[in-house]
Amino acid sequence: MAQKDIFIIIPAFNPGEIITEVVEKTRHYSQNLILIDDGCDAKNKIILSKLEQLPEVTLLTHSENQGKGFAIHTGVEYALKNHAQTIIMLDSDGQHRPEELPKFLELADSTPFNLVIGVRTEIDKMPLRSKIGNVSMAKIFGFLYGQKLKDTQSGYRMMSAKFARLFLDNVEAGRYETEMQMLMFAAKSKIHIDEIPITTQYFDGNSNSKFRPFVDSLRVLGSFAKYSGVGFASFLLDYSVFIFLSSFLGIYFITAHLCSRIISGVFNFAANRRFVFNHNHSLGKSISKYLVAVALSLAISSTLLYLFVDVLQVKTSVAKLFAEASTFLLNYLVLKHFVFKK
Repeated sequence: MAQKDIFIIIPAFNPGEIITEVVEKTRHYSQNLILIDDGCDAKNKIILSKLEQLPEVTLLTHSENQGKGFAIHTGVEYALKNHAQTIIMLDSDGQHRPEELPKFLELADSTPFNLVIGVRTEIDKMPLRSKIGNVSMAKIFGFLYGQKLKDTQSGYRMMSAKFARLFLDNVEAGRYETEMQMLMFAAKSKIHIDEIPITTQYFDGNSNSKFRPFVDSLRVLGSFAKYSGVGFASFLLDYSVFIFLSSFLGIYFITAHLCSRIISGVFNFAANRRFVFNHNHSLGKSISKYLVAVALSLAISSTLLYLFVDVLQVKTSVAKLFAEASTFLLNYLVLKHFVFKK
């Protein structure tokens, strides 16, 4: 593949002097390096303006920081407008070694591909916050989307022009969650994701990373995080009604359970439909599917509640907690892939 057909995107938000080394090493592999200034401060703008003088470098600028996902969108749009056939993304902070680029280019020349992700093989050398986030997200991704990946958080990636267009059309720009949503879109579309082993450099415990473990992990989890919030609110409503009916009014616990689930179910349906899955299809059809899902969940949780209380002699208030927790992930999968499937 000719160098003129390969575009390399490097999003940058206050990367420091290290980006000079990254660009100098990367320019040997492509005639088209796209730097995206995602609202850098004055000191970093000087660094990027010097790099812009290199013949291989194009500098695209955001007037203010918008997030890595927006920077990626900006770079991909520019590459496609300029007839890119292969687009590679790597970070500006020196973690991704440009010397690894021949691995990607060799794959691009030897086999058809859509999306390739560089898998960091030295997990034990990762800073603790990176290790925890990477391992847990890989497990969750495999569970929710059925495609096992060893590293879902690596930003070292390669896209074909065809997949890049699909990415722009189907994945909204954001911050770090955009990279995860790229993988989610590929998995849901049954697009195979290739993996290439890479090594990664960390400087000062990865202190230069702009990733915020808690906030950005919630963004990365996307609809599941929203679902968890709605689920917790529904549970509080459900549990409060259940305790009131069973403990204060003395109603039989199975009857109280059914009543509390009906009340919380109405709230849960409305909140999930509007805020979590943004589902605009037929309301009647959605309600019909939801009733089936509720019946399934209710049957399972009621059976568990009966076993906990009448067979195992667990206290009613405690048994309710275990029964609801046991069906939490199942309910999410049913809502996502059946009730609110787009």
